[in-house]
Amino acid sequence: VGLKMNVENMAARANSTAYAAAMVNSNYPPKDGSNALQTRLIYGRLDTVERTELQRDIFIKSAESIYEKGLNDAFLEVLSKRPIIEKKFKEEYKNYSKLVKNLITGYPVENRIIDDYALVGTVAKILIENGISIGGISTAQLNDIIRSNIIAQYNALVQKEPLALFWEYIQQ
Repeated sequence: VGLKMNVENMAARANSTAYAAAMVNSNYPPKDGSNALQTRLIYGRLDTVERTELQRDIFIKSAESIYEKGLNDAFLEVLSKRPIIEKKFKEEYKNYSKLVKNLITGYPVENRIIDDYALVGTVAKILIENGISIGGISTAQLNDIIRSNIIAQYNALVQKEPLALFWEYIQQ
């Protein structure tokens, strides 16, 4: 939001069109096979997450709170942690980027994808470690979700056949 995308070229800065971020909620990758599109996405697959009783209670309370108060309160809570995020981000991002690369060893994933997930993952990790529940998940579960989503995105990019995917899953 608030960013400008140049319509013509870099020299024609006066002629630009505003664009906004978007989110697609789906458990299936987009049908567009364009690498340009696929490498600019962050998959938001929400697979079933194994939760302890306590984590489930936290998740339910968090969801009920968001439902009752609306998303604005959730965003305000995140904004209240801005000083902590800004203080910790640089070092955490460097470490989390390395972690994400290690999570997907063996997959030749483009750096842009790794960087995007590391960005979101770093902020989520800082929030979780500072008391903001993100669906009641732990940082270990966050890492599993990020790994799973990157691999799903990679597979969509290389458009593997179902049998090849089967053998890949078996070998993990």
